[in-house]
Amino acid sequence: MGVHLFWPYNWYGGPQQKRQYWPIERLVLPDYSYVTKEADNCAIAEPYWLSSSGIFYYFDKKVPLFVDQNNRDKNAACFKAQIKSPYSSKRDKNDLIYAIGIFEDPRKAHEYAIENYLGKPTEIPDETMIKYPIWSTWAKYKRNIDHEVVLQYADDIKKYDFPNSQLEIDDLWETCYGSQEVDRERFPNMKDTVAKLNEKGFRVTLWTHPFINKGFETSWWNDNKTTTAYIDFTKPEARNWYIDRLKKLKNETGIDSFVFDAGETSWSPQIPELQGNIRDQPGVITADYVRAAAQLGPSVEVRTGYSLDNRKLNVDNIFNSKM
Repeated sequence: MGVHLFWPYNWYGGPQQKRQYWPIERLVLPDYSYVTKEADNCAIAEPYWLSSSGIFYYFDKKVPLFVDQNNRDKNAACFKAQIKSPYSSKRDKNDLIYAIGIFEDPRKAHEYAIENYLGKPTEIPDETMIKYPIWSTWAKYKRNIDHEVVLQYADDIKKYDFPNSQLEIDDLWETCYGSQEVDRERFPNMKDTVAKLNEKGFRVTLWTHPFINKGFETSWWNDNKTTTAYIDFTKPEARNWYIDRLKKLKNETGIDSFVFDAGETSWSPQIPELQGNIRDQPGVITADYVRAAAQLGPSVEVRTGYSLDNRKLNVDNIFNSKM
């Protein structure tokens, strides 16, 4: 079962990629599982495609969707529903449920898709983060950071009169990955570090992620050995435990917010057994991770993205068009 999309016009949407094409006609996806994943930097995979002619395709998120684009057919994308990895074999359906909208221009098509399928944000994003740069210690220092380095970084930014929305203290501020405890050899008094940065005109955020190192032996990403656990955010008790720890850390240090790394489905065991409807898996773990991050306010940064809108397509009327 499949549907084809051809390239007589410019097309937009599709998955986030490390080598991103925009418009997307030149992108090659060989039988590509449409889930968030660490591979290709595919942190966003909304099942929505919009053309410059005013046509859109939207696929129900319960579909085990695969995209074969510019692969077998060099001038088209083929969308298929298949029950195979990374989707669970316990699924009982592989219906290809989707909507097609046909409009006189792309703006009308997109506005209709937002109103009926994509949904709108429930709050206004933090305007400061959009208007001014976010400065990250990772960009300049990688993991070689401490109290003095961070303060010098802030002074260098101010010396050249660069504006800022906030300064992010990235990798190795904590004792080990997932401890959410400040490394006091690097930051003897994080509350004091934050206060001094605030005095210099910076809001302060900390880098965090959904992993815990078992036995504090190694890391989840900077070498090939892993003894890490990925928190199952589909379990409310695990999600609440994680957020409560971050709230406690925020209160203790005085930081303003957090930068949430990772969260894609591929970090979980393959194929994961998650809570909730089997047809929502594995994407639900990304959605619940984003839901958890959203509890920390409007100035969080989140690496992965997944629409949290719960509306569904009408199976009895899966082909929709409007002129």
